Amino acid sequence: METPIASAAGQMEVVSANGRRVIVDRSVDVEALLRLMRGLETLR
Repeated sequence: METPIASAAGQMEVVSANGRRVIVDRSVDVEALLRLMRGLETLR
């Protein structure tokens, strides 16, 4: 997974190794985000 990029609006974009992008805000549940990203990594 690549390094997330933080923005001034309190949001960040997370880009997975296969190029899928997820935008979340500062109140994101990190454990849920990790599960989501792992699931996205399995999609082709």
